[in-house]
Amino acid sequence: MKKTDPYIVSAILKYHDAGLSLQRIADMMNCAKTTVHDILKRGEKQGIDYAKAQELGVLSTANVLYPPKPLTPSDEAIVEKYRKLCEDPKMNRMKLWKEYILDYPDGIQYSQFCMRIKKLAKADESRRGYV
Repeated sequence: MKKTDPYIVSAILKYHDAGLSLQRIADMMNCAKTTVHDILKRGEKQGIDYAKAQELGVLSTANVLYPPKPLTPSDEAIVEKYRKLCEDPKMNRMKLWKEYILDYPDGIQYSQFCMRIKKLAKADESRRGYV
């Protein structure tokens, strides 16, 4: 399931705490009843109700309910290739992808590789305060 907006997560927990039905909450939040159920199930599993969500804050609550997926060896290889691209001005994405695909023959295609490199670069710029 895709990650739900943190403010919707908070509102769902609040309305559930107030005793509203799953269908009523779904109608109010303009989402599926299964989405409401999934969020409440995730909250129950993590021991998070509306009061606990208020303590944690909106974004922290969402991060607890939707923890980041661990990097796969293939993903880690992409990060390493990105670092190599940053360090070596003679390196380009095609050369990096060819190295990557030798190590991971069932890995992602070139276009997906480029998209992930671009995403890493954007995140890197954000951390440095350029964006």
